Amino acid sequence: MKKQMYGIIGLSAAVVVLGGGLIALNVADKSVNEDKNPVVEQTTENTGRGFIIVDDSSAPYIPDAGVTAKGKVKSVKVTNGDIVLDAIISKEASEGSYSEYTLRGYEDLSVDSLLVSTLFNNAFGLTSESIIEENCTDFDKFGLADTAVSVEVTFESGNTKKLLVGDSSPVTSNVYVRLDGSDTVYDVISSKMANYKEPVSHFIDKTVVAKLDETADIKINSLEIVRKDLKDEFLIEFNPDKEKDDYRGSSSEYLMKKPVETFIEVEAGDAAMKGLFGLTANDISVLHCTDADIAKAGLDDAFCKASVKASNGDAHTLLLSETFKDEDGTELCYGMIEGGKVIYTFVPASVTWLTLTPQSIASQNTIVSFVWNISNLEVNCGDTTEVFTIEPKESGADRTKAKKENMNVTRNGKSFDAERYRQFYAFLTAAPAEELAYEEPVPSGKPVVTLKYSDAVSGDSFTYEFYDHSAMKSLIVINGKSMFTCSKSYVNTLADNIGRIKSGMAFETKWSGQ
Repeated sequence: MKKQMYGIIGLSAAVVVLGGGLIALNVADKSVNEDKNPVVEQTTENTGRGFIIVDDSSAPYIPDAGVTAKGKVKSVKVTNGDIVLDAIISKEASEGSYSEYTLRGYEDLSVDSLLVSTLFNNAFGLTSESIIEENCTDFDKFGLADTAVSVEVTFESGNTKKLLVGDSSPVTSNVYVRLDGSDTVYDVISSKMANYKEPVSHFIDKTVVAKLDETADIKINSLEIVRKDLKDEFLIEFNPDKEKDDYRGSSSEYLMKKPVETFIEVEAGDAAMKGLFGLTANDISVLHCTDADIAKAGLDDAFCKASVKASNGDAHTLLLSETFKDEDGTELCYGMIEGGKVIYTFVPASVTWLTLTPQSIASQNTIVSFVWNISNLEVNCGDTTEVFTIEPKESGADRTKAKKENMNVTRNGKSFDAERYRQFYAFLTAAPAEELAYEEPVPSGKPVVTLKYSDAVSGDSFTYEFYDHSAMKSLIVINGKSMFTCSKSYVNTLADNIGRIKSGMAFETKWSGQ
């Protein structure tokens, strides 16, 4: 092998004329920079490029294998100071599947097989970019002395080779390597060597809970959140009515059951109910955590517990700490699966249960029945009472598929225009549930507006009472329980629209502050 020599960039290159061609040669110079890394001059060609550094040289070459390197790797042991990565094959490849890999001593954790495979594949058959120096006597300047990262490759034959991984070249950013016992220094592509300098946690899967099988009909049955800043129980459950063909309620699959029973927003509900399955951590804090580790992270008495149960029997409880800031000022929290062995860190935004409140997830829709599902509707405001009955023109017709031309509507016993009734009901369904108010006492006085209706499809009956609550707010009481506050302007407009039923005037569709 030719010896590649060193020169300071900017020195004159010796140029010789040979056969009419110019060849740039390196000028020898052992100068190094402050980090004791040699400064290598760019050349017109790489001497020693493509040399196979790691293979089982005693093994026979098998052309059918499709590779130039010889042998088959059985295990790889990486030593980087106190860090030891003992990579092994956990499952041999078979027809239609690849080999699976793990780290010895961490088989009980979810190891990222693909990342561990790089410890095998990046060393075996590793080829040089160039030969940096032959007969080297000062390995320290390349970071290849006794403290270098070592990669011991054991082949099925029982033979081993130990690769030493050093510093990065200041010119090419490639990494210096050599074989243990050899005085030849090479440089190799840096990306090939990156994982050999990573801690064990880098190879542990940061997926906290596996995703559910999307091909199976699996439902999230319940989510319970217990958090120190929440006064009441917080429970969300799957809404079985959602599976009915004639369902016309909230579009969310879920209902809030505690602290109050109400519909929830679709996006927020899905994120809360389904988010634990497939949840990925920001980083790993502790592997094989002890009780002392758990206590130090504040998870022995967790700030938040989010417990999810699925219809296939999967059940998990995520423990979360209060937030803190790391040395870079990034806000994080600790978390782990109850009974697990790994403590993770999370960005708070990725763990919605840490800040989710009944208020933030409750739907703003108070009335969700389909207009033609209603069989009777009564509204009262002051001295005015209006009673509507709504029936299909054909007995037994499917209300859920009805149109206004298929329905008979009466007001106080007399025929009434179906479209005008639909317009009035549309305003009722716009009642904005702006804030939860389940802790408010039910007022003793008379409500400003009372609304009663029966849903012929679900069989449910509801009573809505709107009370004055403050200068700007009204209280909505549903079936005798305080539930929401809404804009008083809406209730005033509703009272006005009740008066317009008799007069025939067009209904107001907007209210102040909307």
